[in-house]
Amino acid sequence: MNNNPRQLKLYNWNLEFSRDSSEPSLISFLELLHLKMDACNVTESEILPCISELLTGTTLAWYLAHRRAIESFDDLIYKMENAFLPPEYQTQLLREACASRRQRVD
Repeated sequence: MNNNPRQLKLYNWNLEFSRDSSEPSLISFLELLHLKMDACNVTESEILPCISELLTGTTLAWYLAHRRAIESFDDLIYKMENAFLPPEYQTQLLREACASRRQRVD
């Protein structure tokens, strides 16, 4: 049995995120990241140590400043959303979810 971690070739994914550019948005980046992870059978624990390869500009600088405080992949996503999404984003999602539920009940 091979206990060596596999070498991920993230440069082949043609995916990166930078707050400095408008595309992709953080949400699009995260959706594409999950699609690539699923397609390549890569786990969250495998991608976390390599995530800096997918970040550029101020996003990479932010990650380097905060990486020691990031405890898991889910924690990374949570902290990225707080850092790079507008403050009202989560509130708007909650409103839309509530409105959707109300429409189903009616």
